[in-house]
Amino acid sequence: MAFYQKNLKKLWNKFCKVLLFNSLISYFYFLFKIFAMKTANKKTKNLATPGKPMSQDEFVSLIKEAEEGTFLTEKEFDKKFEEWRLQRKK
Repeated sequence: MAFYQKNLKKLWNKFCKVLLFNSLISYFYFLFKIFAMKTANKKTKNLATPGKPMSQDEFVSLIKEAEEGTFLTEKEFDKKFEEWRLQRKK
């Protein structure tokens, strides 16, 4: 009987150590996941499309260039939109 008690104690100690180890791993994995998510949410200064960085001055110059172009009146826009919509239905 004493033999089984010793083995049972050893098994119980190993079980506790494994449980503690797994708990610590899970805790650190959880912390890593939280901090990794926080670092991934950094906002870049990219004002254009992702992967193509652009300074604010370049962005403003492109807006000014676009404003110099021709603009459609509301009726012209409605007409072109209706034409586009009818082409899509075909």
